[in-house]
This record gives sequence, structure tokens and C-alpha cells, in this order.
Amino acid sequence: MRLICVRHGATPLSQQKRLCGWTDVALSALGREQAVRTAQELRGGGYRFTKVYASPLLRCQETARLLAPGREIILLAEMKESFYGAFEGMDHAQAQRADPEGYRRWMEHWRTVGPPGGESYAQVLVRVRRGLGQIMETAGPTETVLLVSHAGALSALYALLSGQDEPVCHLRPAGWYAAGF
Repeated sequence: MRLICVRHGATPLSQQKRLCGWTDVALSALGREQAVRTAQELRGGGYRFTKVYASPLLRCQETARLLAPGREIILLAEMKESFYGAFEGMDHAQAQRADPEGYRRWMEHWRTVGPPGGESYAQVLVRVRRGLGQIMETAGPTETVLLVSHAGALSALYALLSGQDEPVCHLRPAGWYAAGF
């Protein structure tokens, strides 16, 4: 199986450097343009998708529709973005002002401590691993599968696939990577 992982295009919140997480926002005009460019790049590279998966959040569904028009999109909740809890919708400075101690604990112990009411990196890894398992159960060895997800989830997935202990991959909006199994 070949897995093509694409981050959704930009949103108004991501353009403002806000923690978007599970907040369900649409792509911005820039995000739609980014997704169209990525679709052209993938088509130019000869990628033809046999299955399309996406996070259920609107920005991923919109990106998936632009990348694979007319294809059925299988929604996979395990591939949602990290949940930022009380910090959803805030930028980092606002989050730090809102709860200095909670923000400090999160920044210092991000692997095991999430934002107040949110997910830690370890929790995201468990969820993303479960999602990858679901994809692998249904995809045959010769399939090319598209997964549209989020920066945090795709970074965790890349770490899992490459055997890293921490995220080493940060995708720009509508950026992508390929993995083979």
C-alpha cells in the first residue's frame, strides 16, 4: 500500500496562528488555492487514489474533495487534529495569559501533558495509531490511499511510521508526504 498524507489547506484561524484543534472551520480562499495546487502536483506525479480518508473536520473534507473530486470520502475520527481543550481558538500568547501554569506544564511536558482539558502528544499517538490500523485493515497491498488530516496528527503519524520518539515532520498547509508499506 502507498499512503499519501496531505495536510488540509489554510483556514482563517491557522492564518492567524491560532490553535484550531477540533474547532470546525472551513478553508480560507488561500487554503482552497493551496489544495488545488497540491491536487495538480499529485496528479502530475501520477497518483491515482483507490481510497480517500479524511478527518471529519470540515477543512479536511473540503481539501479531500479538491484533491479527489467525485470520490467517496471515508471519515476517520482518529485522524482529527490534537484537541487543545481550553486553548482552542487562542494563539500561544493568549493561551499563556489565560492559564500561565497550565500553559507552562503543557510546554514543558507536552509528551504526557496536554493543554487544560486537551490531549497530550501520547494520547494523539494512540489515536493516530488506531486510525492507521483501520486504514491498513481495509487497503490492499497495491492500493494508493489518500489521507487528508492535520499538522499534529500527520506529524504523529510520520513519527510512528519512521520509528521516531517525537514529531520530526511539520507540513505546510496542503503539504504532503508519501509512505509505502
